[in-house]
Amino acid sequence: MLKKTFRILFLFASIGLLLLLLNQVGWEKISEYVNRVGILGIGILVLLTTWQIIFEGIALKFLIKEKISIWYVHASNQSGAIVNRLIPWEAGEILKISLLNQRISSKSSISGIIIWNYLLKLTRPISCMIAALISWMLAPPNISMLAPWVLLAC
Repeated sequence: MLKKTFRILFLFASIGLLLLLLNQVGWEKISEYVNRVGILGIGILVLLTTWQIIFEGIALKFLIKEKISIWYVHASNQSGAIVNRLIPWEAGEILKISLLNQRISSKSSISGIIIWNYLLKLTRPISCMIAALISWMLAPPNISMLAPWVLLAC
């Protein structure tokens, strides 16, 4: 019961912090940016993010040699991702390994996580560059001048 209460309180604290940060930015400014992107743009961003999360879990599942549920791998991967956002120094990778070790051997979980991280480090810049090139092609002329800088950042 205490664990469930803590989770609920953590959820409400997270939502409260998010609202506080959004309030600091300013609701008019947020509304302006949302209107710029539009409902279709927001839908595309949500869809792409969802695909990314799903495919990251699938990729990790394929790198693990032992039999394990895709849903458990996905949940472990996302738990680690959340921890990586909150705590520096890749603490989430330790959590992922710990969670996976409950179902498979440590050799499989450690090797899968290490290979997955190397592949992630290689594919993210490539994905960023592809997205920047597509955005450059589709951008209105008044902001397409920013595209070379975005490509350079990739």
